[in-house]
Amino acid sequence: MKIWLNGHSWAQRQASTAGLRYTQLANGFATCEDPARLQTLCDRLSPARFQAFFNYWIARMPCPFTRTDRLAGYWWQLSMRQIEVARTIVLDAPRHARAFFEALVADNIGIGRPAAVTVLFARRVQRNTQSTFRTRVFTQGTQVRIDLVYKHCRIKLYLKEGCALRIETVVNDPGDLDILKGLAHLPQVVRTARQINARVLTYAACRPELCHRDRAP
Repeated sequence: MKIWLNGHSWAQRQASTAGLRYTQLANGFATCEDPARLQTLCDRLSPARFQAFFNYWIARMPCPFTRTDRLAGYWWQLSMRQIEVARTIVLDAPRHARAFFEALVADNIGIGRPAAVTVLFARRVQRNTQSTFRTRVFTQGTQVRIDLVYKHCRIKLYLKEGCALRIETVVNDPGDLDILKGLAHLPQVVRTARQINARVLTYAACRPELCHRDRAP
């Protein structure tokens, strides 16, 4: 059984219910009148809420386990199959965002190499590490995206809605980061992914030449 939950959409619903005014950016946020309160709402998305969501629906769906099975200890145990943790940086002017991202792509074409991956994931990469080390640049129309991988994990960099830099770490196997797959370990996966996103920003974006280009008219 697979369960798919979109944390961004959940956060928007929570913000609307709480009466928090914000400007939508696709399934995320462009602006918000009270960012601290919004962060508090987002932090409420915990393993307990995922479990409650599952419990609600499993009670309403046909279940292969009989009462005898349950008494014998057989039941569902949720684990993490894919976790996506993103950081979105919204720029005031779309043309500045486009110029900044194009400069970022040009100057970080080697970000998927072993040395860079070692820094970004804070993991030791050896000759026998089972992974493909490369930087992939995708184009779809006028949209450009950078992808790099470490084992079963992936980092994506792209321009969101033409005005925001999105750095997204996708964890398909928490074991690659020495984290157990059980749902209870979700907070640890999120913390680790946020650290990776921060390293990507430092490595790829905080460079004098990029900042200079971003300020150029």
